[in-house]
Amino acid sequence: MFYLRILRLFLPGLLLLSVQAAAQDRLQGFVLEEDEKGKLKALQAANVYWLGGNDGTTTDDKGFFSLPLQAGSSKLVISYIGYKNDTIIITRQQEVKVILKNARNLSVVEISGDRASTFISSINPIKTQVMTEQELFKAACCNLSESFETNPAVDVSYTDAVTGVKQIQMLGLSGSYIQLQRENMPDVRGLSGYYGLNFIPGSWIESIQLTKGVGSVVNGYESISGQLNVELKKPDTGDYVFANGYLNQMGRSEGNWYSRHRLNSKWTTAVLLHGNYTGLKNDVNKDGFLDIPTGSQWNLINRWRYDNSQGIMGQLSVQALRDTRTGGQAGFVPGEPRNTTTPYGTGMDVSRYSADAKLGYVFPMARYRSVGLQLKAVDHRSEGYFGLNNYQGIQQTVYANLIYQDILFTTDWKYRAGLSWMYDSYDEQYKGTSYARTEQIPGAFYELTFSRLRWSVVSGLRYDYHNLYGGFFTPRIHAKYDITENTALRASAGRGYRVANIFMENLGGLVSSRMINIQAVNAIGYGLNPEIAWNYGLNFTHAFRLARRDGQISLDYYHTRFENQVVADYDFSPQSLLFYNLSGRSYSNSFQAELNYHPIRRMEMRLAYRLLDVKTDYSSGFLSKPLVSPHRLFANVGYKTRNKWSFDYTVQWYSPKRIPTTASNPEAYRFAGQSPSFVLMNAQVSKSLGQWDVYVGLENVGDFRQQQLVNSATDPYSPFFDASLVWGPAIERMVYAGFRWRISPPPSAL
Repeated sequence: MFYLRILRLFLPGLLLLSVQAAAQDRLQGFVLEEDEKGKLKALQAANVYWLGGNDGTTTDDKGFFSLPLQAGSSKLVISYIGYKNDTIIITRQQEVKVILKNARNLSVVEISGDRASTFISSINPIKTQVMTEQELFKAACCNLSESFETNPAVDVSYTDAVTGVKQIQMLGLSGSYIQLQRENMPDVRGLSGYYGLNFIPGSWIESIQLTKGVGSVVNGYESISGQLNVELKKPDTGDYVFANGYLNQMGRSEGNWYSRHRLNSKWTTAVLLHGNYTGLKNDVNKDGFLDIPTGSQWNLINRWRYDNSQGIMGQLSVQALRDTRTGGQAGFVPGEPRNTTTPYGTGMDVSRYSADAKLGYVFPMARYRSVGLQLKAVDHRSEGYFGLNNYQGIQQTVYANLIYQDILFTTDWKYRAGLSWMYDSYDEQYKGTSYARTEQIPGAFYELTFSRLRWSVVSGLRYDYHNLYGGFFTPRIHAKYDITENTALRASAGRGYRVANIFMENLGGLVSSRMINIQAVNAIGYGLNPEIAWNYGLNFTHAFRLARRDGQISLDYYHTRFENQVVADYDFSPQSLLFYNLSGRSYSNSFQAELNYHPIRRMEMRLAYRLLDVKTDYSSGFLSKPLVSPHRLFANVGYKTRNKWSFDYTVQWYSPKRIPTTASNPEAYRFAGQSPSFVLMNAQVSKSLGQWDVYVGLENVGDFRQQQLVNSATDPYSPFFDASLVWGPAIERMVYAGFRWRISPPPSAL
């Protein structure tokens, strides 16, 4: 049955391709321009049409065009603003190359207007929301986990009340189901699952591309609930120098540095530095536990880029990172012997070294054709403790992805095909027990894109062979139909596959007295099977203009259904955490309505409502996922004055969340079965002073906090101790301030 579904998915497109290829003769060619150095470059969006005919087209980003041969017409006209029109005689079906000459020197025209800080790509058939640097500057954005405070599609919360680690959720599912990439290569995954969000400083980020549901098969098989791709500042574009400093009332200080330099006409390089330090011991709610851990991080990336302007491009990056954190009771002293008579403490020491490279070649005379190779190697080591329980984890990863891109007969049909290889070596030790596995997954993929008139369809299929679990197919399809010029309907469907890393993905369970119980079904790793899920999505977007102001409405619905899931069961008993393979149903339904509008000049407003229905068959019944709000209201308003003041305010309302049961505990150690609803507000004011920006902000403006964060806080070695039941804000109203300084290239150098 599965193979029949694959045939139904791809057979119509292949048949249509064959019919069109046989039925239509077309003219193909390139439109180029000659720069000041005499080099030929592609001219995008040039008009190409038959003189006296009705058929015409425009060139793509490679300067390529394709259009049907016109009966009765042999004169082809090529035009572009600022260039002399050219008319050539076509005597037979052939590939042509046209070089347009500059007609005049155009004067500089300045265009002003309101640009959205977050927008949806109108061309991409895969719904992709782009968060620009302007959006990230609306909040302090110290790291990737804090980059979504102004985005209604992503939830941000603490994993527990001790480690200070923040997690993100999408479609009601944890961040482990989101494929997190850095410049289209795997980055935050495996043992870096939750901690890794803290390893990408916000000031390094150029933009973030957010995709709900399944992503492209070219990027792998792991995305289930969504895909996040982070673009860092580049070695060859943007500011020459950028620096950022940050300080908050809880004693966290941070500094960031970016600088780039052009070595010659082919080579550019950039250095990115980050450091943060938290030294104050804060215990505002007086429960004896630190509100956030103390510690520091040092992070360095050196980037290199090569471009010979003749089709060969390359990129190399190396990174070194060290992060140390200490939390727990205020009286805990790191390094001293730990036993049941000493204060409870947690510690984590992470070192991470990585290198990645990209090498690509674009064929000069067929610029729609290219080949690229992506390479990455990571050595990640974590060593820590949670009370009396020690943890050690080592992950070594090698990744390779070879991609070939071309067209089929015309630019209406494009394809990408390639081979990939993923190597993961895991060696974990927890409470004296070893959990080790080595994964090798070679794979092959093919993705076909069809675009014509109002339709765009991307269908892809990949096959991967896992040395431990066998082979598996990953089919995916995305379709977009332009109802009008400003209205689009998108649909997606596909399969995702991943292997869970249960300890690092469930830190809250480790910071407690819960006994870990793994119901193993095999002898591989943790003894659990891989997770497999299908995701289906439907999205409607409409851009409008009201009172001479731009706006956009977006409605989307996504359904995720698990074939198998590694269930983390906190409800079996307050003293245990069970891990087992799904037996029964597990699904997520997500609906979101969002309105973006510019009510007045220089003001941006975003309103959203999100509904979640996430349920799983647990050992105690078919229950809603704990600590997830079924309803969420969101509002963000940003305003910029003429004299370069910026004001941003965000308000979010969360409906009550289900709390894992503590009914079997003594009455003094019971939590309510449901949290109250609450409102969370953040605000920021910034001022631009030429090369300098200064900002001050307030998080949790209403000072609403979960009063009891830790169960049995006075006796952390009792069987009732639990710091995983965090449903609301854990930090008091907090003031922060900072600055940004940059040296930008003059307009003539852009």
